[in-house]
Amino acid sequence: MNDIDILLKKHYKEEMEIPAKIDMNITYFIYNYEVDTNISRLSRLLIKFLQIILILFGLTGVVVAGTAVITNNSKTQTKSINSTGLLQNDRSVFETMEEDSKYNIYYKAIDSFEEYKKFKEKVELLPDIEEEFFNEHFVLLITWINGKTPYDKHLSITDIKKEGDITYVTCDNTNEKKDNNNIIYNIGNKKDLGSKVKIDFKEPKYNNEEYKDIEELRKKYYSQSEAKEDGCIVTFNSKLQTDNEEKVYEFLEKSRNGEEAFLRIYKIEYSIQYPQATYTHLIDIYYKDNLYNVSTYNVNNNLEEIKFETFEKIENFGNSKTFTGWSENYTEGGIDIFCIGD
Repeated sequence: MNDIDILLKKHYKEEMEIPAKIDMNITYFIYNYEVDTNISRLSRLLIKFLQIILILFGLTGVVVAGTAVITNNSKTQTKSINSTGLLQNDRSVFETMEEDSKYNIYYKAIDSFEEYKKFKEKVELLPDIEEEFFNEHFVLLITWINGKTPYDKHLSITDIKKEGDITYVTCDNTNEKKDNNNIIYNIGNKKDLGSKVKIDFKEPKYNNEEYKDIEELRKKYYSQSEAKEDGCIVTFNSKLQTDNEEKVYEFLEKSRNGEEAFLRIYKIEYSIQYPQATYTHLIDIYYKDNLYNVSTYNVNNNLEEIKFETFEKIENFGNSKTFTGWSENYTEGGIDIFCIGD
């Protein structure tokens, strides 16, 4: 057999785990393929070389497909599992995770085999991964401990990239099927791993002509008087400060009829006795596609978004003027969003 054949076969059989069918095809071409004897020896060698390269090109697809969860680009390979293992017995592993109160999640970039083994012991459904994998990759894991919102149930990790010393992880509502599993994970390349990780959910965009855009409001401090001029619902310690209560009920009526609707609340809570309970929030509620998307911004910190939630219903019961968000995972009650009086 020609030297080139020996080198090719020796190299690829040692460097790759070749599936039996592909291995058989390579062996067949190396040993048995006949070419026109009128073609020069060099030409025959080149033909064989090209044939083997084509087979190995197909083989690469087989290898990638077979181990996609640990080798493919993170944009397409989010996996989900359901487990309470992180919270059972001692919580030493769970306590190493970072909390993101904006999205009510915990997350971890697992960049070593030893660390991954600790998570694997707690969450048996995590895949088996060899130690060498962590030479170039890390596992990004996100978990919900209080249940997913309706928006969360369709999330995938769609991008992992590094800017400066921060790893930005983008999650988007791309899954068509509802996923109730409480853990999702994906693979990142270590070149994209910084000293900090920032999670970003791609929130629904809304068309709103009635109120000013948040970016415009961030140019200077957004005061209570400006909010009143802009037609916001303004409350102080759960008491309505504006004469526009009808806007709340118009919003609810439109949304319950399936129409897109938008409402903005300027909410002030003030306490001399408990200063930590004092805050000023701007709350945007956008209804679309059967979901109420609620974004909460801290007015005193350049309108930083501090909370994003979604609900299937917003209700007030009887004559109550407290408006509560509800979803199927809230088995013990809803979450109060705003109040405009007793």
